[in-house]
Amino acid sequence: MTDQKSLKRIGRTMGQSQMSSFINSGNQSRVFTLKSGSTATFVRQLIPSGEVEARTFVDAKVNGRDQTALTEESVKDITRTIELQQFFPAIGRVVDGRIEIMDGSRRRAACLFTHTGLEVLVTEDDIDISDARQLAADIQTAKEHNLRELGQRFLMMEAQGMNKTEIAKAEGISNAKVTRAFQAAWVPAEFIALIPVVSDLSIPDYKLLLDVAEEAKCEGVGVEDLVDQVKVRISEDQSLNKLASDDQKTRILSFFTTAKKQLVKPAKNKSVMTEKFGHFTDRAAYAKRKTNVEKRHVQYEFHRLPSGTLEEIDAAIKAILSKA
Repeated sequence: MTDQKSLKRIGRTMGQSQMSSFINSGNQSRVFTLKSGSTATFVRQLIPSGEVEARTFVDAKVNGRDQTALTEESVKDITRTIELQQFFPAIGRVVDGRIEIMDGSRRRAACLFTHTGLEVLVTEDDIDISDARQLAADIQTAKEHNLRELGQRFLMMEAQGMNKTEIAKAEGISNAKVTRAFQAAWVPAEFIALIPVVSDLSIPDYKLLLDVAEEAKCEGVGVEDLVDQVKVRISEDQSLNKLASDDQKTRILSFFTTAKKQLVKPAKNKSVMTEKFGHFTDRAAYAKRKTNVEKRHVQYEFHRLPSGTLEEIDAAIKAILSKA
């Protein structure tokens, strides 16, 4: 059964009674009106267990959930019951012969882990990307997207030209929450991969991980090197797997804190000089030039700069080189 909060979300576009009655009625098809005013017919389908991975996929730009975070541990609340009953079908649309899961990626992951069939309400009608995103948001029936997943979606919106204030207005949330979501999205994916259940991470946890990443960058220590140190501590901790996921998270974060305290700045190559350019609101962004005096080699590095800025840089370089 779905809860009242889920039904309220469903009701924003489709109408609470329409979707809930369709789900519970056992009817095989139903026509719904989308945000743009166009209509789409959804039909029930049961994807056999051996075909779920091949016949379905998830586009994070539409679904909004970080698929790399869907570990067996993170979906165990579903795997406990899905072999007996899937309480709520996933929602999908046909794209190039496969079913894109707009809502229900956790259920899909649970089916893959348990080798269980997946029930999906599928439409073959053409739904544009705007309708698909709104539909996925309005019918979201599983866990709320975690802060990092929100941040990843907001980064895509920013890349399309929206600023933080516009994103906050469009999402109906505060500027502060948008900022916190950005910070969560900036944490290196390699760090996140070490956390058993990403939804356990709190705002202070994301800030801690981001602080560790920034400190490592300042000391010239690579993300991979720091992750390797934490992995060693995880492998040496014999009791870690016996803990609940939230306690595992806390202990792993302590490993990051220890690794940060033990950061050792590598010896600099005196023949290489680094010059930084500009200051950016995105603390993970940078622009710098590395010059190897001995080899007469110059290297420019740009990280997380806006696409418009990169286009201007490309144009300027091409214009200068065309005169050479």
